[in-house]
Amino acid sequence: MTETRFPAKQLDIVDVSVIDRLQADWHDLMEHVDQCELFASADWFKAWSTAFGENKQQQLACYRENGKLKALMPMVTATVRRNPLFMPRYDVQPEDKAFVNKMPFANVLPVRQISAPINLQSGAMRGAWLASSGVSESFMHELLTALSKKKHWDVMLFSSLPVVDADIVCAQAISVGLSFTRDSQVREVYKSQVLNWDEYWAGRTRHFRKRYREASSRLRKMGSERFAVLTGPKEVALGLAQLFQLARESWKFAGRKDQDVHLPLTEQTEVFYRALCDSYAAKQQCQLYMMYLDEEPVAGMVSFTEGNRSFAMQTYYHPKVAKASPGRFLFRHMSEWCCQNGKTIDWNGNSAIVKMFANDFLAYDRVTVFNTNLYPRALKMISNGARVLQAAKLRVKRNSKTIGEDT
Repeated sequence: MTETRFPAKQLDIVDVSVIDRLQADWHDLMEHVDQCELFASADWFKAWSTAFGENKQQQLACYRENGKLKALMPMVTATVRRNPLFMPRYDVQPEDKAFVNKMPFANVLPVRQISAPINLQSGAMRGAWLASSGVSESFMHELLTALSKKKHWDVMLFSSLPVVDADIVCAQAISVGLSFTRDSQVREVYKSQVLNWDEYWAGRTRHFRKRYREASSRLRKMGSERFAVLTGPKEVALGLAQLFQLARESWKFAGRKDQDVHLPLTEQTEVFYRALCDSYAAKQQCQLYMMYLDEEPVAGMVSFTEGNRSFAMQTYYHPKVAKASPGRFLFRHMSEWCCQNGKTIDWNGNSAIVKMFANDFLAYDRVTVFNTNLYPRALKMISNGARVLQAAKLRVKRNSKTIGEDT
């Protein structure tokens, strides 16, 4: 029998239609990466593609060494509009702009953008690649080399990368002759290490403990509370229906004027979370933290586990329990469940209440890579000029403030 010989290194960019054939290799890769990422999992991409993939080209960059899948990156190509600075904060996909209340700069430049399968409605602003240990540099070099020969894209947006991954993208972009912009610490995401509640409580500030006791007292006066963690497929499906109903009654549905983002529950969001919860609950990797008052559901939060991490996602609560700050109790029960099951918590956010519960954080950079053909080169020149002007305006503003203070 002739032995099958595989190339030492091989990168293929394939259509999303082959995802089912890749799924076994994809799951195996997830088991062997240094850091499992929910936002680069096969289940995430399938749910995202079903809910948000319309009018977008969806592909997978697959990198193999000697025939074995060593790295993978889901990619989405769509036409979006960008401001001259190329500094999108929330509007990764074209539909995101409908949910952003404050746009500091006008998006006037049409671009064909490659990005990860992330958007506001999914609750994720991060997403990159999966790679076995020591493979990321080779994978990114091969990917950017392949993309530099294609003309179907103008920019490749890595909206939030850990610093070490941003270093890799920038170094490999330089090596293949692609220009880029890099913005440091555009986002912080809070985390919590595994602690039991007593240890965790002992490490909190006096102010935190006082506010928690006050919230507990208010909740007890409202009725008889009960908490549950739903994990099985049937109970997750029932709990998700209750969570969607809470979402429609939540302040998030109507929005608040002081919020940068207004994100009501949409039909696409329901489709996405049903698909994601179904697939993760089937593997016992979905948790719905539910809070009941006199046996009526009044608050809930959904999370998913990958590897040793649990990712907190959407949280909703009924307005009648707002004064009791139900998020505090949901976060406590997630902390207790993760401690019992040996998981660290990725809070997937940086709000004030999340910060109170976290004991660690990870900073993320944004990198935008520009293609080599004429239009992307012009876009890079526009971006350079806009950034110079922006920096000059900030210097003038700082100098004016200093002069005002001196006088």
